Amino acid sequence: MNKADIIRTAHQMAQQGQAAMAAQQLQQVVSAFPGDPDYAHHLGLILLSQGGIDAAMPYLERSVQLAPGMADYRSNYATALNMRGRHAEAAQEYRRAIAVRPDAFAAQIGLASALISTMDYEGALGAARQASAIDPGRPEPWINMAIALTRCGRGAEGIATIEKALKRFADHPVLLTQLVANLHYRPEIDPDRIRTEHERLGRLMLARTPPPHPFANTREPDRPLRVAYVSQDFHDHSVMHFFRPVLAAHDPAQAEVFLYSATMNADGVTAQVQASGAKWRDISRMPDQGIEELMRGDQIDLAVDLAGHTGGSRISALARRVAPVQASYIGYPNTTGVPTIDYRIVDEHTDPAGAERYSTERLVRIPGCFLAYRPPDHAPEVGPAPSASGAPPVFGSFNAAQKIVEPVIEAWAAILKAVPGSRLLLKAQAWESASARKDYLAMLARAGAAPERVELLARIPDAEQHLALYHRVDVALDTFPYNGTTTTCEALWMGVPVVALAGRAHAGRVGVSLLNAVGLPDLVAETPEAYARVATDLAREAARLASLRASMRERVRGSVLCDGPGFTRKLEAAYREMWRSYCGEAAGG
Repeated sequence: MNKADIIRTAHQMAQQGQAAMAAQQLQQVVSAFPGDPDYAHHLGLILLSQGGIDAAMPYLERSVQLAPGMADYRSNYATALNMRGRHAEAAQEYRRAIAVRPDAFAAQIGLASALISTMDYEGALGAARQASAIDPGRPEPWINMAIALTRCGRGAEGIATIEKALKRFADHPVLLTQLVANLHYRPEIDPDRIRTEHERLGRLMLARTPPPHPFANTREPDRPLRVAYVSQDFHDHSVMHFFRPVLAAHDPAQAEVFLYSATMNADGVTAQVQASGAKWRDISRMPDQGIEELMRGDQIDLAVDLAGHTGGSRISALARRVAPVQASYIGYPNTTGVPTIDYRIVDEHTDPAGAERYSTERLVRIPGCFLAYRPPDHAPEVGPAPSASGAPPVFGSFNAAQKIVEPVIEAWAAILKAVPGSRLLLKAQAWESASARKDYLAMLARAGAAPERVELLARIPDAEQHLALYHRVDVALDTFPYNGTTTTCEALWMGVPVVALAGRAHAGRVGVSLLNAVGLPDLVAETPEAYARVATDLAREAARLASLRASMRERVRGSVLCDGPGFTRKLEAAYREMWRSYCGEAAGG
């Protein structure tokens, strides 16, 4: 058997589910021919396809060293680096591949992805445009262009880019997913249109799935339920601040918990979640059909999606109807639009009466608040407010840059104008980009906020240092129409009151729920003008600011927001009603 046959056979074995055997056989060939770049490279590819990034890396790197002129080898090695989170190194390798072969589409599109991760948005846009010029028939460059534009705060351009691409690539699922995600940020987008686009995506997903089979689950309304949570975020991710209290408090008499994990970047939080006692299922490399077969084998009664249409989500598996009852919770701020998702878990503040018009799922309103928050383990103690020493107050927001849209900037500029000497402290990952910093400072200046009164800070990897920044903030300002969630909870935990604007739909009403949960409904405004007035009035009330700061942590700790067991009982009661409804429908049918 010649070299080409050996490599082809190995890939065929891997595609047929025999990847371990294929890798073992190629390993023997690599050992026999250590100077051959082709064997090393294809062994690395097979290992990489199975999720073995660390195992694949030495072989991919060796192939590049042995054959430095092979652009595809460099590009694949760069992809592994990018998957491992070594984005700057990946960009360097992609550029070397492009230097060898300027028309390498995969290298250009990979470079765009790596540069997005390093916050070089202008560079990412350039690489994506180059990729599109190389192959105009591919949608991937448009996806990367939209992501880069949105991340650097050019959200309207991002949406226009996706809409233009959808005219060329009609009903492309990834483009539609990007569109529905981006619509949440824009104030000019009507919630009815957002529902319509979600329905469009949901119908497309359903059309690509086979019809469901009957379930063998016993239809007993009061027996313990087998509940599966499905997420790619079982790691150090904001969703875990709100899921871990539920996981810790589930009553085994009510729910046997399964965790269906699509997590690609496991960490210490992953290990802690795995050790919770719930049954762990790794679905990160599993096709949708495999997930369905696994859930049916586990006889899951209720599948709860924690991700919606966010990156890495496996909601496409739930489109197949993998469990008798399916629900959406926590990780997505809107309807999924997927016809097989039966319920969406909310509360009366995020989705008041009439909000049904925006949701394809039946709304289940948890009394009080739809979230239970787990405060950070190593948060610093609350410090005195910056204005306590007599200095002008400091307003702050640590929300993502794409949430800081034109009406938000105008409101913040009005607040700075109304409070002489006050300053604005903003922290976001996007501020690592010089062009994004320049654009935002220019927008603030046009709205009347002098750049010298605004400080932009980039992401701080250390969680404790990140939280300590709240020592520099008197009043936190929420974003709209897409509110913060974790950012709001962290600010409150660090003693900083948060001012929020009540929006029309769920994404813009999370602040309403959180502030009501901690007994501060007066910090919720109904109009941008009232929002600015609430913030300025609060900043001028030194005694109230000091009182709130001193008492805030205990206020939050004693609120329904931090009552994990109490919340989980309500959630389990909701699950029980969902299941009884299913049993009643089944009995009636």
